[in-house]
Amino acid sequence: MSVRPSAGTSVRNSSGGSFRGVRAGRVWVRALLGVAAALVACATFVALVATRPEAIRVERDEPILTVRAVTLAMVRAPRVWTGYGTVRSMNASDVSAEVAARVIDRPSSVEPGMPVRRGDVLLRLDPSDYEHALASAEARLGALVAQHGGLDSSEARWREQSAIIKEEITIVRAELERALDARSRGAANVADVEIRLTAARRLERESASIGQQLDDIPFRRAALDAQINDARSLVESARLNLERTSVRSPIDGVIQSVGFRAGEMVQRGDRVARVVDLSRVEIPLLAPASAASELAPGDEVHASPDAPGADTWSGTIARIAPENDPARRTVTLFAEVTQDPGGTGVLRPGRFVVASVSSASSADRLIVPRRAVEGGRVLVAESDAETPESRRVVSRAVRVLYNLTGRYPEIDPLETQWSVVEGEVGPGDRVIVSNLDSLQAGARVRLGDVSGASGAPGPETPGSPSTSGGGP
Repeated sequence: MSVRPSAGTSVRNSSGGSFRGVRAGRVWVRALLGVAAALVACATFVALVATRPEAIRVERDEPILTVRAVTLAMVRAPRVWTGYGTVRSMNASDVSAEVAARVIDRPSSVEPGMPVRRGDVLLRLDPSDYEHALASAEARLGALVAQHGGLDSSEARWREQSAIIKEEITIVRAELERALDARSRGAANVADVEIRLTAARRLERESASIGQQLDDIPFRRAALDAQINDARSLVESARLNLERTSVRSPIDGVIQSVGFRAGEMVQRGDRVARVVDLSRVEIPLLAPASAASELAPGDEVHASPDAPGADTWSGTIARIAPENDPARRTVTLFAEVTQDPGGTGVLRPGRFVVASVSSASSADRLIVPRRAVEGGRVLVAESDAETPESRRVVSRAVRVLYNLTGRYPEIDPLETQWSVVEGEVGPGDRVIVSNLDSLQAGARVRLGDVSGASGAPGPETPGSPSTSGGGP
């Protein structure tokens, strides 16, 4: 069974086909207009290029700046290291009481800040107890010395008695022999023999007793000698204690503090005063660990407080610590400063200072003004064969070894800040020090105020470096 479309359906299909045809026509019109506009633009560009006027070339001279330069030379440039430390006295004494007693006098001149000489009295203590102790010790010593003398006298008497008894024994024994001889011949009785034998035995006992006394005398003398020595030690100790009642300064210096006044009780070991010697002070300086390889005892040190316009003190390195501090990467340098305690500007213990240490083992180095180095390069004015009246600017690489402060008039009489360098520069090169912001490599310059000599300075005119940092 076939179905024919209705009349309404055919009308709609015919209308849709007409709309699509109109849209396609519009697209083609727009494409043609775009192509036409592009062709017109190309034609206009070609026409403008073909009819452009020829540019007139004008020759303009390259500007030549007048700059200031220095001529480099090898000079003696000691490396200067910076260290920090606190001053301490090399000779200070905490004076302590050596005996216990009451203070009976304190001189009016004994006050903090007053100078004292070695042996000056700081305090006087009550000496009465120690005077009595000395008198007692001397009396005991005298008694022992007297006993020693009596022992010598007794020994002499014992020896005399021993000699007499020995003579009597000889006589009695001779009589005993005669009595025995007479008894054997019947001329004497037994009683005569016994009397003489008894007398001989008695004298022998007395001789033995005296001999024992004489044998004991060396031991008694040795004991007395020991007692006498002990008594003499006690006398000396008592005499020292009596002297110690006058508390004296052990060194020359300045009084830092005094702890007691008259009427106060002082115990043995109490610190009664502190005396500080300002003639020699020491500064333990913390410097970079790398300084230990270039510094040695005897190198100069210049110390000053970390403040503008302060005094400067000069000294030398006395010794260097054997070990570095791994945590801070520092080495300790011990500097000694000798000064006049009575002068002005005395360096006092406890003061924090910044010190510069100059290495005595310095070699000739190449130095340039610090302001001439920028980004590890310097600008050098080189001769130009094409333009003899001017020079060409050349940029050269350098490596800054370290910086220093000082005057080197043979290179530049005005400059004070320098860098020790190595690299693509050498003696005789002219390094530009002015107009650095407006110069580039290849520019032409003219040297105006040129400082420095072409040759290296002689040893009689070295630079005079002062304090500066120890690193670049």
